[in-house]
Amino acid sequence: MLRTLRLSALSILPKPFVLAGLNVTSKTCTSGSSFHIASLHRRQTRLYSDSTERSRPRTKWTPERTAELHRLHDEGLSITSIAHRLQFPPWLVRYKLNSWPTPVPYRERMWRAEDKAEVLRLRDQGMTIKSIAERFQLPYHVVRLQVRNLSSAGSRRKGKWTPEEVDELIRLRAKSWSVKSIADRMRRSCPSVDYKIYGRRPRVEGHRQTGVKYWQEDEIVRIRKIMGRVVKRDEIQALAAELGRSYESVRTQLSKVRRENNLGGSPPPKSGKAWTQDDFDRAQHLREEGRTWSQIGAVLGRSRTSVQSRLANAKVTGNSFNPDHHLSHGELQQIQRFYCEGRDAEEIRRLLPRRSRCTIIRAIERSFGRYEEPAFRGEVKMP
Repeated sequence: MLRTLRLSALSILPKPFVLAGLNVTSKTCTSGSSFHIASLHRRQTRLYSDSTERSRPRTKWTPERTAELHRLHDEGLSITSIAHRLQFPPWLVRYKLNSWPTPVPYRERMWRAEDKAEVLRLRDQGMTIKSIAERFQLPYHVVRLQVRNLSSAGSRRKGKWTPEEVDELIRLRAKSWSVKSIADRMRRSCPSVDYKIYGRRPRVEGHRQTGVKYWQEDEIVRIRKIMGRVVKRDEIQALAAELGRSYESVRTQLSKVRRENNLGGSPPPKSGKAWTQDDFDRAQHLREEGRTWSQIGAVLGRSRTSVQSRLANAKVTGNSFNPDHHLSHGELQQIQRFYCEGRDAEEIRRLLPRRSRCTIIRAIERSFGRYEEPAFRGEVKMP
């Protein structure tokens, strides 16, 4: 009796989160009552969690519970009523109703001849694959694969495409057939048909070509006629359609022709060649005349960043010209010593993995005049 009254009294107490709010408030008001509220909060939290665990048993779906679920659902009961009767959360009941009922693992079931005939008969009657899967109690994708294999087209063909098949593919694609329709018609898989249409070899007519189409002299002459004036987008599109090229290709070629004739446009690309003493002296002379970095780069055929970094490095280090400014003095001495020991550029690159083979060869050429392989060079002394 006392136990019942005690539980009844505790059941009317507020929820733990309400007690937590009271605990926070009490700390701001008085410190004497906060201890009792905190103790009551911990006790009520423990009782509330225990009762929640007891009211929600952790059970799995058994065949009996699944059959009871479908029976109650067929009677018209709501999901909430079914969840209350089976003691499951409503979301779990809804998930079970939407999932495929598979009381027997589908891997243990083999397709028999009468099952295949029944699938074809139901499919001919207009039944959907989902309904057939529910009747056979199999996953949707298993039944769909079996229906495809048992279709009138038969099993998918494999192997190399014949010229007759390629001609048929081009004819069907010209009629705007989809990839899936062509695959069903030709008994090929969809990836195979898709690769044959958009693949590189053999290319199908009327589709994007991956080969390079070089510019001819007569096409460049057409570009030069319009390079000296403002060209609108519509005019470029009309010229691209006339030449059989894309809009981006014609616009890029127009910028290239303008750049070659000093008519503006984007700055020229990097030359990629090494700096020489003459280039450095000329860059310094142009800088003293008041030229900008971009103007000096246009004269030397180099980028603005290359000119600025080369002259800035000479100003900081105090050296008039150092072609290997990215190489430290110790690295340059190591390269020279390894070369005198009879090592080739590839061996030196393995010993200095931070440097490329071309960088090492250029450093050797500037130090010794030229680079030779170990088999063709004699004794070399340090410079």
